[in-house]
Amino acid sequence: MPFVELKKSVPVLYALNLDEARLFYTGRLGFSYRYAYSSMLSVERGDVEIQIRRVQEEIAPAVCRINVEGIKDLFEEYFLKEIVDSGEFIRESQTGEREFKVIDLYGNVLVFAESGVMRKIGESEREYCFAMQRPFAITRSQRKRTNTEIAKPTPQTQ
Repeated sequence: MPFVELKKSVPVLYALNLDEARLFYTGRLGFSYRYAYSSMLSVERGDVEIQIRRVQEEIAPAVCRINVEGIKDLFEEYFLKEIVDSGEFIRESQTGEREFKVIDLYGNVLVFAESGVMRKIGESEREYCFAMQRPFAITRSQRKRTNTEIAKPTPQTQ
């Protein structure tokens, strides 16, 4: 029997407008543009590639699960860009992974998941929430504070 090794899976999501999808994935989610054809485009971030195919009419959205390291930082990045809903938070799945979801312009669901042991996840009043099996969410005051900290000029930019 010949040796077979599966290497990589590339999810295919669907969109009505590839230009809008490209702007969302590159401008908002931090993916890089790889290439495009007349009815398909490809974006990547790290080792993850996603192909997006143009469809003529709305179809049932797809679900794409993406394994990550640093889920808290990714959640904060997307929360500050107002990509995740204000009610969304990092939750523990039945398999013990921490995950949150993002819904793109066409209803496709991206589930970002990180496996690992329970551990401290931040230096705030919510730092032990995962260890205590409670949802992690960034409060509005934390979000405003973080936006202010980001806006502060550094010595190099002054």
